[in-house]
Amino acid sequence: MRRKSVLLVLALALCLTSLAGAANIIWVSDNKANTSPPADTGWLTLLRAQGYTVDYKGESGSGGPNYQYWRTLSTAKLAELNAADLIIVSRDLSSGDYDDGDEPSQWNGITKPLLLLIGQFARSDR
Repeated sequence: MRRKSVLLVLALALCLTSLAGAANIIWVSDNKANTSPPADTGWLTLLRAQGYTVDYKGESGSGGPNYQYWRTLSTAKLAELNAADLIIVSRDLSSGDYDDGDEPSQWNGITKPLLLLIGQFARSDR
């Protein structure tokens, strides 16, 4: 009986630890088809169900959806990206809209991990 209690406490501690350390994720997407709900909703639901905090500007909320929020970067937006634990760049965006002016060097200067679901985003001709 004592062994089961110890295992139960250990399992509970592991569960609470994983929730306490849940990552803050920024999801970058354009919702090109302008659908409601956005095409990325399944991913957002899955990540949130696992305890992650996902910031997606394409969802309704105060100010409504802002699908093209990340197309132009500013100092404040770069600070927002660098404050996240992970940035996921969706397939549902127009990669050619993210390469104007200094944007390639700005994206390359982000210090947090980037998970690119769209390969064209990282091409050298962008």
